[in-house]
Amino acid sequence: MTKQIQLKDISIPEDSLYKSQKVKIGSKSVRTPNKAIEIRKVPSSIVFDHRDFKEIYRVFKEKSIQKARTTNHEESINKEINLLRSRNSTDDQITLTFTEFDSSRLPSDKEIEFLTDMSHAHSDITSLPLIPQFWRYAKAENVTQYAKFARECIKTIEQLNNKPIMGVIPMRIARDFLPTILDVYQNEGINAFCIDFQGATVGSSKSKIRNLLRNLKQRKMLEESFMYGINLGSGKLIKDKEVVPARDILSFGMAVDVLGGQHIRPRLPPDIARKIWANKNIEQNRIRLFNKADYGYYKMNRSVASEIYPTDSKVPLSMLQKQSAEKIDKIFNMEQQGVEAAHLREILKNNESPLSYIQSKKYVDDADIRDIKNLRKK
Repeated sequence: MTKQIQLKDISIPEDSLYKSQKVKIGSKSVRTPNKAIEIRKVPSSIVFDHRDFKEIYRVFKEKSIQKARTTNHEESINKEINLLRSRNSTDDQITLTFTEFDSSRLPSDKEIEFLTDMSHAHSDITSLPLIPQFWRYAKAENVTQYAKFARECIKTIEQLNNKPIMGVIPMRIARDFLPTILDVYQNEGINAFCIDFQGATVGSSKSKIRNLLRNLKQRKMLEESFMYGINLGSGKLIKDKEVVPARDILSFGMAVDVLGGQHIRPRLPPDIARKIWANKNIEQNRIRLFNKADYGYYKMNRSVASEIYPTDSKVPLSMLQKQSAEKIDKIFNMEQQGVEAAHLREILKNNESPLSYIQSKKYVDDADIRDIKNLRKK
């Protein structure tokens, strides 16, 4: 089916839901688990070894869509995305261009056409638009509306389509409403899902993750699905802790195939946000470096950067050691999570236990291991 992504050579260990599978789209073929590169954040001078998944994320408001539909501004948007797609690209690279509609309401038919056309034109897999503001105040009737919206998006894409379609599953949705959305995707034959965590961690979402996986299992979809996690929280950055556990990397143990980017924007006016960050020293605390050796996020300073800097990094140490490394830390973390995902692929390829492997990580505690184990129990 056109709507489905091709999945082959699936390997899942007995003790967890870490999984490796071949994702095939036309002539392109890559393996999971994997980490997507948010190409907008990475300068062209830095080229990662792993570049299997490229992520582009565009936010549109009602006014920006209206402008694009009634002027030649749409041409400028296409040029900008084309430049991003061409940056450090490879033949096998799979590109996903996500569109977000920044409004508390659902998009109109014309807006659906614009958003899905933009995603389809610049993606190997066409995702339904993300609408996180709509889900902030979701009620029972909203789910019926969203189901109709999802069907309309799929119908619009299918009018001229040769690519798989990716459904969106917002983790903010109440559990009783989840089956309604899954019914739509199952009936449409969709097996690729963007799980939008909206800043929540795997720990704070673990009962919802279990509910999602259980529902997929009941429908015999769990082991035939592709799961892309986006906007996943890294964990609580406690101000007086030099090192905090990296929770986001554990999502691979909860059936996530690809770890995507973080695109949550502060809702406060910039001047007020800066004052709050300055008063609470939040800005300094949120600059953290991921250490794949122990799964910790380290508070950034020059000596820490030197201490944990790995030999396999393409991000210059000098850039990390600058006094303000807020942007470069995200690039470094993206790279190192990608390297770790490649190592997990090797573990699964060799039929070794990834759960045994992560148990050796200093900042993975017994509760984390137990949560991952419990998801695999039949």
